[in-house]
Amino acid sequence: MFGYILPDKPNMYMKDYYFYRSIYCGLCFLTKKIYGNVARIGVNYDLVFIDALLHGLRVREYESEEKVCIANPFKKKAVLKDNPISRKVTTLNVLLLEFKGKDDRRDGVDLKKKIAGAFFKRKAKKARKILPEIAAILDKAYIQQEEVEKIEGVSIDRAAHPFAVAIADCVCHLAEEDASQTLWKIVYDLGKYVYLMDAIDDFESDVKKKEFNPFKYENPECKTKADLIEKIGDDLWFLINATINSIKENYENLPVFGTEGIITNTLWFGLRTGAEKIMNKETEKCQKTRF
Repeated sequence: MFGYILPDKPNMYMKDYYFYRSIYCGLCFLTKKIYGNVARIGVNYDLVFIDALLHGLRVREYESEEKVCIANPFKKKAVLKDNPISRKVTTLNVLLLEFKGKDDRRDGVDLKKKIAGAFFKRKAKKARKILPEIAAILDKAYIQQEEVEKIEGVSIDRAAHPFAVAIADCVCHLAEEDASQTLWKIVYDLGKYVYLMDAIDDFESDVKKKEFNPFKYENPECKTKADLIEKIGDDLWFLINATINSIKENYENLPVFGTEGIITNTLWFGLRTGAEKIMNKETEKCQKTRF
């Protein structure tokens, strides 16, 4: 997952914001501890959300500690303590970055991304030993994704399916006894949302580099994201809204404890705000505060 599942920070309660930040910092410190300092660049918001979701599936006590971060060495901040769930999410993140790296190399991306992909491929050897079942799920998804992308004119739903299934299977595997069909459906739609946002966001780059994008075949005259949105913007918003609404409907049947403020802020406001940024090129400074 690639950083599209964002909270709507201007509309978060302060307690939820600081809790969210402690989860992020906890994943960052754990990544350094398990996979080395450079690997911290791969920590992203999507995995913070997954960590918060997994932590909230049952009543738990949350322990944090004050630590100094290299980004701000003069001020201590709250960091969620090392725990089994965050350790699993940290390893999942490394394996997902390996997945993305393989996909980038297949598409022939620039040298910078190839180097990053090769770096996480090395780190993934360790991750594969820790969570071999997750590695197997992602290996299967990579093969399926490769086959789907060979289909000329493939629909966005079919193109997103292997990735969405893989993310849902991975999260439910990590949830263990807390896994449920409802959780699977929520994460499946989140995976679909991420794939959809990435396809829209990268449309112009994919056209220029002649890389796969599910919107290219039915819209050959579109060369930029602006062209695409002008032509099928209403259809894109229908897909976005349908996916978000499905997530929210299923979430109503999922009991979450402790982290519900983070989860509801992200699902109710963050996903739509993120979509608006991509569709309208809004910046964070332009985000609306809701009263």
